[in-house]
Order: sequence, then structure tokens, then C-alpha cells
Amino acid sequence: MYRTNRRHIFRQINQEEHETVDQFVVRLINQAANCEFGGTKNEQIRDQIIDKCKSTELRRKPLGKGQELTLAETKKIALSLERLLVPSKKTTNPKEMEEVIRRV
Repeated sequence: MYRTNRRHIFRQINQEEHETVDQFVVRLINQAANCEFGGTKNEQIRDQIIDKCKSTELRRKPLGKGQELTLAETKKIALSLERLLVPSKKTTNPKEMEEVIRRV
């Protein structure tokens, strides 16, 4: 398969509805290994996490940081937000959740 085709497949990967951030990242890493991204592989994976994650908040938060993020930093933000966005018995008040999300 040509590199262009493999990269196209990579660009089509979306986070599935019941897929965790970790599972999504593993799928991206596995596909990126075949894409010959060279020195930009981590940037490509980072951008795909931001562009194709299932949560609007997960897309907005890394972009709102206003700095160049590494793949590790992006994954850390995504994992933190994912934990906060999973319904919790402790935090069911929308205002409380909004405040917690802003602090991440």
C-alpha cells in the first residue's frame, strides 16, 4: 500500500463513541507507524487527537493553551478531561463540572 493511502487511513481515524483516550491513541500510534511521517510523527498524532477526539471540550482545551504542545502534554490534558467528563456521583452539578474543566 502506498504511503499516501496509509496517511489517508490515518487521517480518517476518529475516536469511537465508547473508546477511551488511551485506546484512541494506541490506534493512532499503530497506524502512524506505517505512514512514514519521519520526525513529525508525534505532531501528526497530537494533531489527530485534537482534531478527531469525540469531545468538543477535549478539542477546545489543548487549542486554548496558546502554546506549542507536545504529544505527551496533549494526551495528559485529554486523559484529565476524559476523567472529569465521565459522569460522577460526586460532581453532577453542571456549574461545578464547568469550573473543574476550566482548572485543567
